[in-house]
Amino acid sequence: MSRTVNDQLEISADHGIKLSFAARAQELLMNHQMIVVNIGEETAYAEGSPPSALRPFSSRHYQRGSRLTGNNLLLVDLDVIPKKMSCVKQLGWKEFKLDPATNGYGELWKSPRIKIGTIPIDLDIITMPQKGNLGPRLFTVYANFWFASAGSHCGIHDKHDFLEIHTQLYGVGIMQKFRSQKYNSIIEQDILAPGTTTSEPFCSEIAEGEFSYPFHQYFAETDCVWMALEYFLI
Repeated sequence: MSRTVNDQLEISADHGIKLSFAARAQELLMNHQMIVVNIGEETAYAEGSPPSALRPFSSRHYQRGSRLTGNNLLLVDLDVIPKKMSCVKQLGWKEFKLDPATNGYGELWKSPRIKIGTIPIDLDIITMPQKGNLGPRLFTVYANFWFASAGSHCGIHDKHDFLEIHTQLYGVGIMQKFRSQKYNSIIEQDILAPGTTTSEPFCSEIAEGEFSYPFHQYFAETDCVWMALEYFLI
C-alpha cells in the first residue's frame, strides 16, 4: 500500500488478518480491496465529486485505486481473510467456550488480541445520554478477530469494561439486542454484511471504567469472520 503522507503502521498478519493503521493520511491509495474502519471521532473522505464521507465508527468496502484522507483509519486487506474453521485453528486462534446459560451454542474461535494504538474520544459524542459531562478521554484500541460457524449464538451478555464496535469481514452476521438474557426477549437486530460496522458503541453509561450495555449477542447467519474493536479507557 502506498500513501502520500503519513504515520502508518503495518500490523502483522501472523494471525491470518493483514492490518494497517493510518493515524494521519492524505490521499491514501488502496492497492488491494480493503475494508476501512474510521476508528476515531473525525470524518474521513474518499475521493470523488463530491467526496464521499466515512463517518466516525463506520466502515466501507473500497476497491483498488480508491484514495482516502483522514485520521485514525484502520485498513483490513480482503485478500488475506481466513474463511474456514480449519484455517483459524492452524493460525492459533483459540476456541471460545459458549455457555448455554447465556443462550450460547455453536462454534466460536478468537484470535489473539492486537494493539492498534491510543486515540482521543469524546464520550459525550459517541455514547448514549449520560449523567454529567464526560468529555474527551484517551483510549487504547485493540482488535480481536472472531470466527463463528453458521447458526452459532455467541452468548447474550451486557457487561464490558471497554467500548466496543464490530466490523463484518466475511459472511453475514446479526447483532441482536434483548430485554433480558432470554432469547425470546429479543427487540432489535442489526444485520451485518462484509464491510459494515455496528455504527456506534451502544453503551448507556459509564462508572469507574465500566460500560453498561443492553443485553446483546452476535448471531452467525452463515460462517462468519468479524473484527471486534475494543476501546479501553486510560
